[in-house]
Amino acid sequence: MQPMKHIYTSIALLGIVTALGGVTPAVQALPTQMLIVQRTAQELFSQGLEKYKAGNFKGAIADFTQAIRLSPNIAELYIARGNAYYDQGDKQTALKDYNQGLRINPNYAAAYVERGNARDDLGDRKGAIEDYDKAIQLNADLHEAYDNRAVTHVRMGNKEAAIADWQKAAQLYQQQNKTERYQAALDKIKQLQQ
Repeated sequence: MQPMKHIYTSIALLGIVTALGGVTPAVQALPTQMLIVQRTAQELFSQGLEKYKAGNFKGAIADFTQAIRLSPNIAELYIARGNAYYDQGDKQTALKDYNQGLRINPNYAAAYVERGNARDDLGDRKGAIEDYDKAIQLNADLHEAYDNRAVTHVRMGNKEAAIADWQKAAQLYQQQNKTERYQAALDKIKQLQQ
């Protein structure tokens, strides 16, 4: 069973665009004394996101890194870069970016889910559960936190806790008209009850 990965793009895209909307472009002098306007952090983020969606994780990381240089206090940039590192297979570096994003914004529920995924994959089940718990504390309607916490509970041998989490996830999926995910949660519950 794989936990749902990278809910970031569906939850925080609006937040990053809003947060970066007021960033002014940096201007630098070229050796030829011509001035050019660097791309804004928002443009770099958007470009990086497109590369990420296309599976070009290396290119996405480069764009997110440039955006971070321009706007180092935007948590979403670190989370986005963390997702790219994660999908590239570098879970340790992803974890560092998730940690930095959460230092900047400790109330970013979706980031706790992302960090929980990385911790779980790195074998830190207790840390993953703590992150999913924190995500749920911050946003009780975050179905991915319940879904992913259930997967971690299964890996820890906690069937009852996993069933309870998938029941809650199924309820939220149903409320949000996510019928495929609702059915998948019900199927997982049935598997555990056999």
